[in-house]
Amino acid sequence: MFPRVFPRRVFTTKLTGSLTRSSSPFSTYRPLFQEKTLTFDDVSSQKTLTNVHAPQSSSSAPSYRSSEFIHKYILYCNFTKNNTHFTLSAVVEDLDFEKKNPQLSFNEKVLYYHRLPQKVKVAISTGQLGFRKSARGEYEAGFQTAAKMFSIMEERNFLDKDLEIVMKNFGKGRGAFEDALKGKEGNRVRGKVVRLSDNTKLKFGGTKSPRVRRL
Repeated sequence: MFPRVFPRRVFTTKLTGSLTRSSSPFSTYRPLFQEKTLTFDDVSSQKTLTNVHAPQSSSSAPSYRSSEFIHKYILYCNFTKNNTHFTLSAVVEDLDFEKKNPQLSFNEKVLYYHRLPQKVKVAISTGQLGFRKSARGEYEAGFQTAAKMFSIMEERNFLDKDLEIVMKNFGKGRGAFEDALKGKEGNRVRGKVVRLSDNTKLKFGGTKSPRVRRL
């Protein structure tokens, strides 16, 4: 083996707040600024670390008020032959809409107030209650789903405003929903209903429909 050309140099590190090396002819370490050893008192008193701040109290946190006003609730009921769906939406108005949108024209503002936006609050179907496959389209599934929806509306305090009901299609769950609304399950909901409408699409002309399945 060939002997070493250069002797071995050992570099050491001391925990004194700065990195030091042993003096050697090959060392190029030069401090760029005057180093200072940090102590616990400096950290706790925040004399050296200026980016450390004490947590703010909850009283100094900014408070934001809700600028939305709920006018009414709309319950959308879809009664298909295979399932029953209920969706509760809230018609909300932004009280600061004109301040937030000063660039809109008069007609655009009128269109906003003419048809206010809606926010979905609750959506439930027969499958969420444990009904599977063909049992979802039966009368019992629709009745229990309607009763569950009424109980959720009462628990979450969605009966503080007027209620509008929009029904669609003519599945078995439609009769079950009407019976639940007229029964003891709908005692708290029935008095809030101000409008009942039907949104079923009617066919005029068009292509020939498939034949009705007969069992």
